[in-house]
Amino acid sequence: MQAYWNSLQLRERLLLVVTAAIVMLLLIYLQLIEPFYLHKQTLVSTIASSKEDLQWMVAARDEVKSHQAKNGTQANRYKGSLLSTLDQSIRKNGLNESMDRIQPDGERVQIWFENAGFDQLILWIGKITQQYGIEVDTVVVEQGNSTGRVDARLVVGNRS
Repeated sequence: MQAYWNSLQLRERLLLVVTAAIVMLLLIYLQLIEPFYLHKQTLVSTIASSKEDLQWMVAARDEVKSHQAKNGTQANRYKGSLLSTLDQSIRKNGLNESMDRIQPDGERVQIWFENAGFDQLILWIGKITQQYGIEVDTVVVEQGNSTGRVDARLVVGNRS
């Protein structure tokens, strides 16, 4: 290699050094700097999207509150224990076949459903929040065994 380098003229050596430097700078740019800027652009667009979502949620919350205040709608409170009310509601709405487990957790209740109808589950959640004033804290939904079927875990409790 040394013999090859020494056989080159000064102009050729200079051209090789400059070319190697340009290739090295290009590699540094492509491997380090450009991915950084692309990631930064992605984060900026994600933040902008999240801000828009937040503004929509705040507006929707305010609209719901004003609608409730305007109409004087207050959710009907259930009679008896939260656990028994949920159990009766699940049976009444045909979800008892899909209910795997229902368990009290302090002032909350955890409910597990397996292979429940998605539409049926969503309608039931709407009913318990509107009719009984039960608040749904957490909903985790996973795809079930077939189309339209889901496995779900809910944590529900009293509205404050």
